[in-house]
Amino acid sequence: MSHIVSVEPAKDGWMVRSGEAPLLRFDTSAQAVWSARKVGESLADAGVAAEIVILDRDARVAARFVCQPAPQLELA
Repeated sequence: MSHIVSVEPAKDGWMVRSGEAPLLRFDTSAQAVWSARKVGESLADAGVAAEIVILDRDARVAARFVCQPAPQLELA
């Protein structure tokens, strides 16, 4: 199961939600999407799959990104 990171419209900008982490607020959707992707990449680097869900102003899914952890290589 993937960790969900979402970008959602807010009254005065855009919010990024990630599990139990505090909400992050941004003035533009571009800033929020960039932040959400960085969170997803950090989770993947830590070995956790992340799904980034971006909602438009009408709260409809506008885009989805998946950040998968790198496969573990076994050395012989």
